[in-house]
Amino acid sequence: MISVGKQHLFTFLIVGLGCCLAYLVSQTALGKPPKVTEPTIQQTEQQTKQDKEEAKTVAIAFCESYVAYDYSNPEAYKEKIKPFAESQYYKELLKSRQAHPGEKAIKVVHSKAFPVDHDFANEQVWNVIIDQETSFQNDEKQRETTSFFVTLVKVDGWKVKEVVQDAYYSPE
Repeated sequence: MISVGKQHLFTFLIVGLGCCLAYLVSQTALGKPPKVTEPTIQQTEQQTKQDKEEAKTVAIAFCESYVAYDYSNPEAYKEKIKPFAESQYYKELLKSRQAHPGEKAIKVVHSKAFPVDHDFANEQVWNVIIDQETSFQNDEKQRETTSFFVTLVKVDGWKVKEVVQDAYYSPE
């Protein structure tokens, strides 16, 4: 047997469920189906491909601009990286750039980028590999490869949020 308190609770529960069901039926009967504004799978794939290409282009352009160096104008990189860097990160970079003693120039020979799995919707990570040629003041030259992990965030287009130099290789 159900006690009086439990009867009231049971009745309240049944009435509440009935009201919810009646509301849902009335909305459907009035022709007001729930709005679905999610893009189709095809639209999502196109946007994702476009976002990836844009982010990849920014990652490569940033790394190439950051790596390139000319001793006659050692500060040139500042203006070159500015359009690609998120504002706070740009300020950090200006404080942390190291000098290139003994180096005359660093020229980017070739660059490529590979996506890195990343689970945030408005961020992407790319592994950018730069093949470079360093000319020294004693006229010697050296080929090197440097790998960077570049994190980009979508703020008025894709901007570099962080760069971590992963490895530095010399073919000799």
